[in-house]
Formats: sequence, C-alpha cells, structure tokens
Amino acid sequence: MIITTTNNIEGKQIATYLGIVTGEIVVKLQLNPFLKRQDPDKKNRSSGYESALFEAKQTALKQMEERATKLGANAIVGINFSVDDFSGGSYVMAFVSGTAVKAY
Repeated sequence: MIITTTNNIEGKQIATYLGIVTGEIVVKLQLNPFLKRQDPDKKNRSSGYESALFEAKQTALKQMEERATKLGANAIVGINFSVDDFSGGSYVMAFVSGTAVKAY
C-alpha cells in the first residue's frame, strides 16, 4: 500500500477514488517519572512522551490503511495528521485522514 501526503503518485495514474479513510486513537499518558524523564542527549525532550506519540501515530496509520484495504484501495493520497492533547495533557489523540484510491 502506498501512503503519501501528496495528491498524486509519481509514475502512477489514479484510476478510482474510493473515499475518505481515517484512523484515530486516544491514548492515556501514564504520568509517572519514566514518561516525564528528560533525555539529556535530546536537549530536554521527553523520550517517554515521544514514544507514546509515535505509537499513537503508527496505530492511527495502521487503522487507516486497514480501512482503505477493505475498500479495495492500493494507495492512500493526501494524508494529513492531527495530534492534540487534552485533559491537562493526560491524553493524546492522533488522527490521520486521506483519500483511498486505486492507482496503476
């Protein structure tokens, strides 16, 4: 499956637009010392939060891809990510959307 932020796929022609597909996940962050720990090699970045965010984005992408596959797509174009936190930073939400297509 080709997944791209662009609206076309170089070297391929989009034959059929199958619809918008999405993936979404809400993750409760465990606010413990491990997650809050700052990695000195990363200039005060929180490796625990970064790992949680990365996993949330990967799960949302996988969910979107599965939904596109069910529609018969072999590609998703024009994807867009949205990430937000809420409840005082206790939760993080990852949302991704794109257009499922058949491209040849």
